[in-house]
Order: sequence, then C-alpha cells, then structure tokens
Amino acid sequence: MEDRDTRRPGKPRKAPDEQKKKCARVSPVDRCRIIDVHRRGGDLKVLSETLGINIKTVRSIAATDRDTAKTRGGSSKKFGPDVVDALQQIVQENPSFTLEQIKRALKEEMPNIELLTQRPVDGNRADVKQLRRRYAQWLQSEGTTLTRYYIDETNFNVWCSRSF
Repeated sequence: MEDRDTRRPGKPRKAPDEQKKKCARVSPVDRCRIIDVHRRGGDLKVLSETLGINIKTVRSIAATDRDTAKTRGGSSKKFGPDVVDALQQIVQENPSFTLEQIKRALKEEMPNIELLTQRPVDGNRADVKQLRRRYAQWLQSEGTTLTRYYIDETNFNVWCSRSF
C-alpha cells in the first residue's frame, strides 16, 4: 500500500512540514522571480513546478508584468486626512467627550457628503411628469410587437404591463 505522506510530483511545498493553503497568495519574491524568468524568455512551466504555483497563475502574473499584487477587496476609505485632523483636534480639546458627543461635534464641523452631490432639480417638474406619462402611454400602445427597454436617468422607474 502507498504511504500517505508521499505526494504527486510537480507540486512541491515551500518546506516539507508547511501546509498548502487554499487560495494562498503568491509572495512578492516569487512574483519577481516569475517576471524575471518571463523577461529573459525562460520556461514558465518549469518555474511553476519548482515554486509549487499553478501554471495559470504564473502565466497571468507574467502577462500582467506587475511586481506587486493589486489590492484585494475591502471597503473604500470613509474619510480622509482632514476628518482625522478634525477628530484629533476635538479629542484634544475635550478629552472627556463620549462617543456620541464626538460624533455630534464631527457632524457640526464637517460638511455632509450628501449636500455636496447635486440632485436632479427637474425630476418632478410638471412638464417632465407629462413627458413621462406620454412615454408610458406610447409604450403601452405598442403592445407586445416590439421589445422596448426604458433607461431613465432621473432615478425614476417606469414599468408598464399589459394584461390580456
């Protein structure tokens, strides 16, 4: 019977006792090796077997020619350095503030982001509503003979259905 510790050839681990992680990232050192071999015109398949990295991963790294990996997922920053400075100033001036008081002070000091975005002013004007109504009636009058798609840029959805 075959020993359970024997492995198939072609997928060496970094160290004999190191467990292979699922979806493990490629280290920056290995990335540099892959890019260097690709630039010199070397064999990527031999390198992938030596490093223990999937050949498709090696080829994608060589194709992008990027030394560092792209940032993965995560949320975007909620606020910038100006908000951090304002927060530090509030805490330094009033160290006994509770979190709710700090939140209130930040809201007073910093402008609201929603106020900076422009809202469509003419979305509910009478003539725009009339145009929208005429379009819906025209859409209903066509029936099922044509497939029509309505894309509205004023953040309103118009949906028409015929019941037979």
